[in-house]
Order: sequence, then C-alpha cells, then structure tokens
Amino acid sequence: MSKTKSDTAKTPTTSETKATARATQLTEIQEKFDKEQNQGFRGAEVDPTPNENYTVAGVTKGLPTPETDAGAAKDARKVTGLGLSAIESAELEKK
Repeated sequence: MSKTKSDTAKTPTTSETKATARATQLTEIQEKFDKEQNQGFRGAEVDPTPNENYTVAGVTKGLPTPETDAGAAKDARKVTGLGLSAIESAELEKK
C-alpha cells in the first residue's frame, strides 16, 4: 500500500501546539500593553478636555475645563453620560 500525502504530512506535536498558543497569547498581551503605554493610562479616556487646559499655563490663558466652563462641562457630560455638573446646575439656575 502506498503512502498518500496526508499520511506523510507532519502534524504538530502537543508541545509545538502549546508553544504556538503561548506565543500568540504573549503577542496579544504585548499589543495591549503597548497601546496603554502609548495612550499614557489604562482604560478609556472619559474627559475630552485637553490636558493643557488643566496646567497653570492653560488656566492663566483661560482655557476651559468642565469644572470652570458650562460648555466644556456639557461636552464632557455627552462623552461620559454622567449627570449635570455643579457648573451646569448653577448655569441653569441663572436662567
């Protein structure tokens, strides 16, 4: 009886299969870690306000933050889905 191509094809051993799975897992973990490192924090960004607005230079330039500007608070609320901030409540009371 002659051997067919499927009879002679090499199948991976258990250790080779485990090594391949481990390499795939390590690659996925490294990609997630690299993303967090590039982003600068873990998780999802919830405040669309540029970080510069919170610096001394940003504050002295009058750049808006959700804590000091009703428009910025409204933009942040749209992204986060949270309720009215104190600045927005005060703005509504003035009307």
